[in-house]
Amino acid sequence: MMRTKISRWMTPSLIAMSLSGVLLSQASYADVELPIVPASVMKQSATANPPVQSNSVAADTPTTLLMTPGVNELIPVALGHLNRIVTPFESPKVRTTSDAQTQIKGNVVYVATDKESPVSLYITPPGQEAPALSVTLVPRRIPPREITLAIDGQQWPIKGVVNRKAATWETAQPYVDNLRDLLRRLALNELPQGYDIRLAVQTDISPKCFQPGLKFGFKQGQIVTGHYFTVYVGLVESFADEPIEASEIACHAPDIVASAYWPRNILLPGEKTELYLVVRNHREEAVESQRPSLLVGGE
Repeated sequence: MMRTKISRWMTPSLIAMSLSGVLLSQASYADVELPIVPASVMKQSATANPPVQSNSVAADTPTTLLMTPGVNELIPVALGHLNRIVTPFESPKVRTTSDAQTQIKGNVVYVATDKESPVSLYITPPGQEAPALSVTLVPRRIPPREITLAIDGQQWPIKGVVNRKAATWETAQPYVDNLRDLLRRLALNELPQGYDIRLAVQTDISPKCFQPGLKFGFKQGQIVTGHYFTVYVGLVESFADEPIEASEIACHAPDIVASAYWPRNILLPGEKTELYLVVRNHREEAVESQRPSLLVGGE
């Protein structure tokens, strides 16, 4: 419905002339017969103007990639701009046959290219050839990007793998307070700064736990990893005939530093609770020099 604003200064004759003009205009359009467009013409028009491929990266394009060593990943990057690749290695080494410019700062690789040809990179830890992260950068006319590479699956016990954010959080308070805060955050369904979480897989070595009346399960659990600590999250179920208190020393694994049950440690028959086991990560440290023993080669 069309509304027409009429000024109070218009005379009746002017109003009549305006309305008659509108009616005549509508009548003249009603007498016009529109030609019928053949279907073949419509098809030709549709194929003559194909959709234009956009160079923009979708909003849901991941900025963190879980990498499997030996499996190549395609990554869109900015053409003619500096791109930032955050690696899980302290001082990564980059190998490529491309003319692209690369620069390493800490655990970050900066890459820039002014050519549209793809750039293939192998990124490895310092002084080692495994694990090797394989990426192919596809230049596009998009803004500069930052991509974080994380290693999928089990943690690699190698020198050079670092988690700076987690290490900063873990050393920001005394040792015991840090463990207590770590367990509290997990119970609140939170992750500490820099920590990663993944589902357990069949190849993971789970802690061994035993207590009469209780069933422990880690195969369908979670693994939460920081820099110095890894937390195994599992389920505990009671099949006892009476209430039972879950023991915090029921599990055995190398370097367990803390454990806790949540939301309860006294279970009724059929009840379940979560178990958090904190294990210290083993990391190789560089040995700058060695002291010869007095017991070797002497009296």
